Amino acid sequence: TVDSTAVFVQTKEPKPQLQLKVGLIVFWNKLKNQVAEEGKAVTLHCELSRSGAAVEWWKGEKLLQPGQKYQLRERDASHELVITDTVPEDSGVYTCVCEGQKSKATIRIAGTRIRLCVATTFKQNLKNQEAPEGGSVVLRCELSKSSVPVQWWKGEQCLMPGGRYRMRQDSNVAEMEITDVLPDHAGMYSCVTANQKSSQVNCKVYDVGLKKICFTSSSSHFPAGARGSGFQRRRQCCVHL
Repeated sequence: TVDSTAVFVQTKEPKPQLQLKVGLIVFWNKLKNQVAEEGKAVTLHCELSRSGAAVEWWKGEKLLQPGQKYQLRERDASHELVITDTVPEDSGVYTCVCEGQKSKATIRIAGTRIRLCVATTFKQNLKNQEAPEGGSVVLRCELSKSSVPVQWWKGEQCLMPGGRYRMRQDSNVAEMEITDVLPDHAGMYSCVTANQKSSQVNCKVYDVGLKKICFTSSSSHFPAGARGSGFQRRRQCCVHL
């Protein structure tokens, strides 16, 4: 006889492998619009769905770089942009960009500072000069600001460069040279710029044996053409025979 038995082996089915797939990053907390007073710091804050992701900060089409004006902060999944010492020009749309995802906010800076406009003044006035007929004279004045436009006048006539009049301006120094002076050049000359009043000095010529033309600092009414033209401050010189 044959004695037989059956052996059954129960096998475990393999467990399915768990595959983790990291999805696209998202902004859990987005940027918020803000209004701030001029001079105050503004902080934009956002939070991402995971930490360690690199972000970029933009203002309009300009990529912002960390420095004294812009401070970039990161802690875990939180990111901040701090704008220091704000001015009205800092107003605009700011964007945080991370892996193609964006969050935007608008910042408006309300101007509160009083901006003082310092008027241009004459640091050095036209000085007394003498020149014989046929000679030349250089009228020179120094302004408190550089590159401020000036006009030269003779009485009520605005002078243009050319002929016997040569005009130069280097930084804050304005000059007009009159070459080959004639008796017809006698009169009142003015250097005119915006919002400047003038002092007056009388001119006297004592050498009567030699015909001379004397230039001196002086003041009277503004040339009619200078009124309302933005050129209202001046230095003058008087020409006598």
